[in-house]
Amino acid sequence: MTPIITKEQFDKKADTSNIETLQNSRRKSPISIERSTNKSAIYEPTRKSTRNRVSNDIYYDEFYDELGRLHYKGQVKNSLANGFGTLYFVETGNIEYTGQFKDNLLHGNGTLFDQLGNKIYYGDFLEGVRSGIGVEYYASSGLKFYEGQWKDDMWNGWGKVWNLLSEVEYEGKVVDNKPFDYHYNA
Repeated sequence: MTPIITKEQFDKKADTSNIETLQNSRRKSPISIERSTNKSAIYEPTRKSTRNRVSNDIYYDEFYDELGRLHYKGQVKNSLANGFGTLYFVETGNIEYTGQFKDNLLHGNGTLFDQLGNKIYYGDFLEGVRSGIGVEYYASSGLKFYEGQWKDDMWNGWGKVWNLLSEVEYEGKVVDNKPFDYHYNA
């Protein structure tokens, strides 16, 4: 993911030169931060008027990558995504995620999309991973693939699995992304 940083984060931590990359593959954080001594390379606001106060400590803001491409737009608290916002694929400009955030993590209810704009998940997140109730979709068709309980980014609990003909293939207990007692018909 392309590194971004807000001016407030840079000014607060400009004395460090290390790189901090938050895990993206399991949605631990939508934002990777690279610290450098070159301010212009990492903070390029295209509009300064986007920062608007929502409440005493929550603002509406936009984050851009070093090339000026929009990466995040939404509510911000303490220079972190907090509240409702939208995360963008900087390469395509398409929406990657829209929903709730807490301290830069996907947290609450939201929708994930692939780079082509296809919805791939709608449901609950807890500290950056799918947890709670959610629906996973076939990206190619937009049809439901799985609906049910999630824990630690995997199917865990009770759920339904659909095939490409929109028929329920399995309904019951699921553990670690697998139906618990499913037997294929031979």
